[in-house]
Amino acid sequence: MERLRQAVLACSADMAPPALLELLKGHGDIEETRRDTGPVVVYDTFDWRLYRRKTLALGSATALNLFSFAGEPLGSLAAPGGKRMFWWDAPASAPRDLLKEVIDVRALLPMNRLHREIRSFRVLNEDRKTVVRLALRSDVPTAATGADLDLSTMVVITELRGYQSAYEKLVRHCAEVGLTELDSSRWLADRVYARAARTPLDYGDKFRVDLDCRIGATQAIAAIGLHLLAEMETNRAGVYDDIDTEFLHDFRIAIRRTRSMLGLLKKQIPARQGTHFRKEFKWIGGVTGPLRDTDVYLLEKRVYLDMLPDGLRSGLDGFFQELEQRRLKELKLVRRYLSSRRFANLLNDWREFLGGEDSELFAASLKKPCRRLADRIIRKRFNSFLRGGAAITDTSPDSELHRLRIEGKKLRYLFEFFRSLYDEKILDQFIKQMKKVQDNLGEFNDLSVQEHLLSARLAGLSGKGRATVRQAAALGGLITVLAARRRRLRADFAALYGAFSAAENVELIKQLTQSPCQQAEEPSSA
Repeated sequence: MERLRQAVLACSADMAPPALLELLKGHGDIEETRRDTGPVVVYDTFDWRLYRRKTLALGSATALNLFSFAGEPLGSLAAPGGKRMFWWDAPASAPRDLLKEVIDVRALLPMNRLHREIRSFRVLNEDRKTVVRLALRSDVPTAATGADLDLSTMVVITELRGYQSAYEKLVRHCAEVGLTELDSSRWLADRVYARAARTPLDYGDKFRVDLDCRIGATQAIAAIGLHLLAEMETNRAGVYDDIDTEFLHDFRIAIRRTRSMLGLLKKQIPARQGTHFRKEFKWIGGVTGPLRDTDVYLLEKRVYLDMLPDGLRSGLDGFFQELEQRRLKELKLVRRYLSSRRFANLLNDWREFLGGEDSELFAASLKKPCRRLADRIIRKRFNSFLRGGAAITDTSPDSELHRLRIEGKKLRYLFEFFRSLYDEKILDQFIKQMKKVQDNLGEFNDLSVQEHLLSARLAGLSGKGRATVRQAAALGGLITVLAARRRRLRADFAALYGAFSAAENVELIKQLTQSPCQQAEEPSSA
C-alpha cells in the first residue's frame, strides 16, 4: 500500500497561528481536535548514539517517546526518573530493546529543553468528512540562562487516503501564502536541536586530526596532542560525576594514545620534557586502571552468569557484591587523583608545551617533515610486528602474544595519528586485515587477565561455610570456561597471522607509504 505523504512547512516569523488558520479557511471547516502543551526534554547519549541512528528520545512528564527524524513514533517508555537513564532502567518492551541495541552501556542525558505546544486540527469537506489532518507546532527552546528563544510556528499536513487532491491543494496554498517547505525526512531532528547548547555529532566520531602535508613533525605532534588533551578534558567531568563507564573508557584511551605518541615520536621531542610527560601520563593511566578493570567485570556480569549452569550462578553473588564495593573505593581514589594539583599541573604543562610560543617542542633542529617521518615509522613498526608474529610458535609463552598485541596497537595508533595524510581507501583495506589479528590478540589478553583475577580471588577464599564453597565452585567453573575459550583463540592465531602476513598486505603498506600525500606538497626543506 502506498505510503501517505506528510508535508512540513515553517511560517514566517511574523505569522501567528490565528492568522494562518484564517488564511486556510477556504479549504473547508477547520476543527481543533486536541491541544498538547508542556515541557519536553531531548535525550541522547554523550556521543550521540541515538542521533547517529536517526532516532530521537523526547521526554515529557509521563513518558519517554522515541521518534524517527521524520517524526514517526517508534515506541514509548516510562519517563526517566532522574538526570540520566540506562536502557536497563526501563521495563521489558520493544522500545527498551531498541535502546539496548543502540545506546548499550551509555546513559541517556538531557541534551536540550523545550516548551512545546501542538494544536491538532482536521479539515472537513461539505459532507463533514475529514479530508486532511493539520497540526500547528510551536517550540520555545529554554536556554540554561533562562532566556527563551521562540522558533517560528511549524505546520505539519498529513494526507488521508482517498483525499490526495485536498492534501496537494492545501500544501500548495500554504506555499503560496509564504510558508517554507522543510525537509520532511528530518524536520523533527532539526526542530528539537535548534538553538541547543550542543551541536549534534560534536563528539564520538572516529579519532581523526586533519594535518597539512606542509607542516613539520613537531607541528603534527602539537596538533595530535592538543586533540587528545581536549578529549581528556571533555571526559574528565563525566568520570568524576560517574555518569557512565564510557567516560572513563574514552578518558583512558586519550591517555594511552598520548603515551604512545610520546614513545613513537620520541626522537622528535626534547628529551627532558619527553621523559617527564611519559612518566606523568603513565601515572594517571595507572591510577585510573583499577576502576576501569572493575567496570569491565561488572559490565560482563550477565555474560559470566550465562557461562555457568543454573546451579552454580548464585555462587557469584558474593563475588559481584565485593566488586561493587571495590568500585566505590576505586572511584573515590580516581576523584581524588583528578582533583589533585599533580593532575592539574600535568594538563597545564602539557598544553603549554604543545602550544606555547616559547616551547622547546618547536626548536628549529627538530622540524622534520611530517609525512616523511610518518612513512618511516609506519614501515619500521610494521616490520617489527611481522617479525614478532613470525617468531610465535605453539610453544611460545603468552607474554609473547601480549607483546605482539602492544606492537599492533602502536601501529594502529600511527595510522590514526596520520590518517589524513594517506590514501584512506588503501589504509582502510589494510586496517580491515589487521583488525582480525588484533581482535584475536585482544580477546586472548582479556581472557588471560580475567583468569588471573578470578584465580587470585579463588586462592584468597577463606572459611568453610556453604557460601564459600558455592563461590569456589562458581569461580572454578568460570575459570574453566574462560581457559577453554582462550585455548581456542590461541589455536586460531597461526592461521589469522598467516593470512595477515601475506604478500598482498605487505604490498598494501608499500603502496600506502609511497602514495602521494593527500594534501599540499611537502616543503622542499624543513
